[in-house]
Amino acid sequence: MNYYYLASSLPPVTMDEAPRMSLSDFVELCDDHLVARDSLALRAVLEDGVASDHPTVSKWREKETQLRNTIAKARAHHKKLDPSPYVREHEDFDTAIELAVDEAFATGSPLGREKALDACRWSLIEEIEGYNAFSAAAVLSYALKLRLAIRWASFDEETGKQEVESMVNRQPGDEGIDTDTDEE
Repeated sequence: MNYYYLASSLPPVTMDEAPRMSLSDFVELCDDHLVARDSLALRAVLEDGVASDHPTVSKWREKETQLRNTIAKARAHHKKLDPSPYVREHEDFDTAIELAVDEAFATGSPLGREKALDACRWSLIEEIEGYNAFSAAAVLSYALKLRLAIRWASFDEETGKQEVESMVNRQPGDEGIDTDTDEE
């Protein structure tokens, strides 16, 4: 199904500037326009644990799983740990993800690494989005991009300093592998 009015009314979104729409406003707007299956898919791409057989959701979850697995392997290698407890099954394999994670981990700063990893996510989202700017896949992709843009808009220097302080003060034995890219 195509969502001409909805898709054409959405403001542009980038990782480089604060979005003009909140995620809750976007979901509320979508509730007025999406059919039930696409509405459920929207919640599935935004919330863990929401089941969906929507092809866009499946593609996104496969890509995100491979990305998180690759991050876990890179962090395990760095910490000389076994990554297998942190790796999840996935069907597809994208060499571009492996290369992007390698490049991200080669950057000199944690912030640079996070930016590179989220740039990889952005590219994966655009790949999943396809060429029809009015499709359900495009609306779901917009939701994922909006979430990333909101994440980057929330970063500030004071919060960053607090995170660094928290990491510095961790106790020995707290060095598990975190596949969520919000922290190093």
